[in-house]
Amino acid sequence: MSSKDPAYNESSTHSELKSFSIELSKDLAQRLNKHIQLLKKLDSEIKFKQAWVEKAIEEKLQREKEDSHQNLEDEYLHFKINYKIHEAVKNQVNLIKKFRNSYSQKKWFLEALYEKLDRDEQQTRQLMQNMLIALSKAEKN
Repeated sequence: MSSKDPAYNESSTHSELKSFSIELSKDLAQRLNKHIQLLKKLDSEIKFKQAWVEKAIEEKLQREKEDSHQNLEDEYLHFKINYKIHEAVKNQVNLIKKFRNSYSQKKWFLEALYEKLDRDEQQTRQLMQNMLIALSKAEKN
């Protein structure tokens, strides 16, 4: 963060700021970069990723404070897997840990969910497109 950044608070010192680095999925990183570029072109008050991230965090804190953990159950996924699959996942995670910092089973499970959602959503979109095309052809006949 620099003094040119509108989110920069001159009264803040470096000791008052907590730095984080998190790995983003390719999809999220691309969406975020495109969105920031769009905001810049639209002459938005938010022109820097830092300011956007701070606003996102502040908005989430406010929403969760207002929700009073009402929807917290929806944000947690509880599931069971058999022991053989769990062992295979643990082995895969241990292998990946050799090449990546800060990798966990949770992260592996989240990646599995995102990857499956991406594939299924694409298949669903394609199926819906095919259905619309078939419906359109049927209406013409």
